[in-house]
Amino acid sequence: MTAKYYLQLMSNACNGWFVRIGRNDREEHLRLAREVGGSLSEFNTKEQKEILSSSYGMIYIKACLLKPVLDAKEWVAEMLVGQKQYDKVCERQTAMRDALNLFAKPAGRELW
Repeated sequence: MTAKYYLQLMSNACNGWFVRIGRNDREEHLRLAREVGGSLSEFNTKEQKEILSSSYGMIYIKACLLKPVLDAKEWVAEMLVGQKQYDKVCERQTAMRDALNLFAKPAGRELW
């Protein structure tokens, strides 16, 4: 998936999102930024920069129906928090899978 395609999909998915959950709930705005940022690691560095620079206008402003609570700097900072959280989860899952596979190797099979 390209960065442009991702931005388009997220833009369509989030259109008017805050109308449903309450526009002034700042924590929900931050949560959306973290969720969008969680996918950054799936893209190369160039595409990550494109998503970081374009997502405020293409995703967040559209989700807020042109009435944002966060500024662009806050949005990008929270996206990076989401990326770090996602990376930690992936590391834990990989470590758990590797640990489980240690037990399966004597039988000649892998669990995953």
